[in-house]
Amino acid sequence: MKTRATTTATILIATDNVTDAAIVKNLLSPEFDHIVISIDPEKVLEDFVRHLPSVLVLAFNTLKKSERYYLEWYRLSEVLHQIPYRTVVLCNRNEVKQVYELCTPLAGQNPPVMATSKSPTLMTV
Repeated sequence: MKTRATTTATILIATDNVTDAAIVKNLLSPEFDHIVISIDPEKVLEDFVRHLPSVLVLAFNTLKKSERYYLEWYRLSEVLHQIPYRTVVLCNRNEVKQVYELCTPLAGQNPPVMATSKSPTLMTV
């Protein structure tokens, strides 16, 4: 029998697709209580600052989109540089190698976690 995570950590799911956000949240919610969805890429930084997540899930439909948005947020935000959090990049099986190459840890940071799906259109963890 699986038990729920006993943590107050917050997970922020960033995406531009309501359906993908719901799928990811539904997969995580049986084990985690504090899940926030941000479906407007222009408001993710605001949501990040408001919720200060321990985990940021990039659930965009392409790796290129995830990379573009994350790099922009990282450039624009002081907060992303100051608090510890993990980044999970959801991708399809054809992008795993690219994600791995992008996810080399920076000095002093934990390596990111990768999740893939069997279907190129459905992102799962």
